[in-house]
Amino acid sequence: MTQWLRQWILGLAGAAALCAAALALTPPGRVQRVQKLVCSTVMLLALISPLYSLDTGALARAMARSRETELALSQQAEQAAQRLSRSIIEEECAAYILDKAAETGITLDAASVTARWDEDGFWYPWEARLDGADGSKKQLAPVIEAQLGIPEARQYWSCDEDT
Repeated sequence: MTQWLRQWILGLAGAAALCAAALALTPPGRVQRVQKLVCSTVMLLALISPLYSLDTGALARAMARSRETELALSQQAEQAAQRLSRSIIEEECAAYILDKAAETGITLDAASVTARWDEDGFWYPWEARLDGADGSKKQLAPVIEAQLGIPEARQYWSCDEDT
């Protein structure tokens, strides 16, 4: 790559030196204006000369690799967003349960919620694990089912009550 760049810069410098010498030796007037047009064309050709040696196959392969990388990064970003969305839903639902317990005067030591992916493209609360005092299940389980849609069958309580 650096050899290619070196050759291109040397070509530009050579064309510029040739044009400068030609313009310096040309008498003013109509001939010099034509000479300026010719020198402009020579400089433009020297500037775009790397396009003549462009390897279109390599360019196509590089573009294909770029598209593949873009697709992979896009998929990784989407997966990260889904994981983040899931953890936010789980944390907010657990916080809601703890807040609801505190509002109703129920002693609840810990709450965690597990979310599940729906075919429609979103996370929803699936199950809850709760650590509370006696009687808390009887009061809080119906609220969790009504507000979060987690039935009592998927609410796992660790307390000393038998209900």
